[in-house]
Amino acid sequence: MSGHAPSPSPRYRPEIDGLRAVAVMMVVFHHVDFAWASGGFIGVDIFFVLSGHVITVLALDAMETGRFSIVDFYERRARRIMPALIVMCASLLAPAYWLMLPGQLIAFGRNLVATLLLYSNVSYWRAANYFSERAELNPLLHSWTLAVEGQFYLLFPLVIPMLRRLGLRPMILILATALLASLALSQWAAHSHPSANFYLAPSRAWELIAGILSAIAHRHGRRIARPAASWIALPLLILPMLIYDAGTPFPGFATVPVVLGTILLLQGEVRETAVGRLLAMRPLVLTGLMSYSLYLWHQPLFAFYRLHRGGEISTAAGWILIVLVFPIAYLSWQFVEGPARRPDGPLAARTALLLFLAGSIGSSMVVAHRIKVERGLPQRIPASVIRVLDTRFGGRHGCLNRLSAEAIATGERCFIGAEQGRPTLAIIGDSHATSIADDLSDALRDRGIRANIFTWSWCPPLARLDGDLPARRKCIAARDEALEQIAADSHIRTVLFYAEWANYTTGYTQASYDPPTAFHFDGGGRVSDNPAQFARAARATFKALERSGKRVIVIRSTPEFTFRVPERAARLLLNRSAKLATLDLPLVAYHQRSGDAMRRLDQAAKGIDVRFVDPIPTLCTAGRCPVVNGQGEALYTDHNHLSRRGAQRIVPLLVPLIEAPTR
Repeated sequence: MSGHAPSPSPRYRPEIDGLRAVAVMMVVFHHVDFAWASGGFIGVDIFFVLSGHVITVLALDAMETGRFSIVDFYERRARRIMPALIVMCASLLAPAYWLMLPGQLIAFGRNLVATLLLYSNVSYWRAANYFSERAELNPLLHSWTLAVEGQFYLLFPLVIPMLRRLGLRPMILILATALLASLALSQWAAHSHPSANFYLAPSRAWELIAGILSAIAHRHGRRIARPAASWIALPLLILPMLIYDAGTPFPGFATVPVVLGTILLLQGEVRETAVGRLLAMRPLVLTGLMSYSLYLWHQPLFAFYRLHRGGEISTAAGWILIVLVFPIAYLSWQFVEGPARRPDGPLAARTALLLFLAGSIGSSMVVAHRIKVERGLPQRIPASVIRVLDTRFGGRHGCLNRLSAEAIATGERCFIGAEQGRPTLAIIGDSHATSIADDLSDALRDRGIRANIFTWSWCPPLARLDGDLPARRKCIAARDEALEQIAADSHIRTVLFYAEWANYTTGYTQASYDPPTAFHFDGGGRVSDNPAQFARAARATFKALERSGKRVIVIRSTPEFTFRVPERAARLLLNRSAKLATLDLPLVAYHQRSGDAMRRLDQAAKGIDVRFVDPIPTLCTAGRCPVVNGQGEALYTDHNHLSRRGAQRIVPLLVPLIEAPTR
């Protein structure tokens, strides 16, 4: 992050630069995936507090002497942030061209524009879903923090002078109220809207406001004179880095110790304490002075290494990359950050700065547009790689997530298959059911069969199976309404279920996307009792449909991988590092993942007319499940969803059962 390292002055506090060094290294250690720094993302929150504090100190000084100007404020912030950011972004174009696959390059162009226009936090929030690219492969992922700060800077010179005119007490009261409101919003959103909470400014505002209040208190002599403050602050900052992880609801109340620890160091007279002397050591101060450039360059270096190697960063490689980023950051600090702010530098004139910014941002838009129009420049890539990437999610007809309970109750439906006639088939499931919708629709149309389809992302298609899913509460209600309507519809003869079944027994394989969820049937069950609750819900669902005269068909689980199949296969082909067979899923891994869910479904179906379709003999041979077919086309669109080629293997198994006469 920008860091705002000031030029040395009589009021210069070297321990603040030392704290910047600690914060940036926390983030670096976290992004290189050191297990002991699982909570290193808190370094960002330290920076937010520091930004609020330092900017307020400088602004209040300027207001006191009558030198404060909104235009000057924006210009100083632009000089501080933009030149180094622009140079970094421009330097990424060549490695992005050589290392990124077409889809990744398109996303890079989009992220490039969002980064330079300082709205990448909004862009990443809007794109946050389980179809997204792996975050660690995005060289501009870290730019979201600059966007949050940029949005803060946009409002700061408009709000603070106005509040200052009201007087000290009203100013503090208003800021404290805003802080508490933002903190409350953050804690609520941490559980109900975690992605928005993480990326968007309203949930982070209280950390910046805490820095503002700290600066006001410091300016009016409200300081902590006790040396013990620094010793209290240290564990408040270090322990969260060691014990927090991706499952910690964040930001929110969990962020309070980090913010409090930062304020204690800012407000305490720590310079003469052991902690203060440690933070003021020359290596830490130098690291803090170039912390902005360190922050800018570490993520691109790590991301491109991962792209090139097609995998994770080992511990040894992580330390080597950390060593390498320091000279790059030093050059950026010395030859970009410094000259951009010097009175005799190349951008000294305001006109020169504006032309540089306009030209750079405009050029990024042109580049991004060209990449998008050229569909990621696939001519760079061998034909075999393009073939394995050319996968389509067969959900054009799937109507995924579109039907609410209210809409279903009033008769709204999504249809596949024949265009006329009454539906005799109902399909219900999660996004896995959507993945076969197009190919199933083609097969049903050829046979004159019309079907309703009800699908919602990561929503268990079993009656009254609820869970800690605040963001998916609507899908639970819609699913129950759909099952009731299906049971009551005398024209529906067959009900087809297809889902990522193990999600609802053992949890989602990609744990970074969603926290573990406890499911319960009819409000009962224990947190660790998902398989039993799943079986009860399946039994109740099947029996209810049997009573209403329906035949039930269940597609068993399809293979699930721990990586995005097309991208990993393409990277392997591109690097010629190994054969695609190395990506095949051992059948034993399939059974470890889905075996319990399959056993529970079998138990639930005992004594009931339930027909199971097993895709494994079709998708897997000789004890392994390959990622591509004989023509080198991927059978999956991501970690677990079948591609059109994969779906075309499953649909022929369904048609005879759907066409068979019912009782």
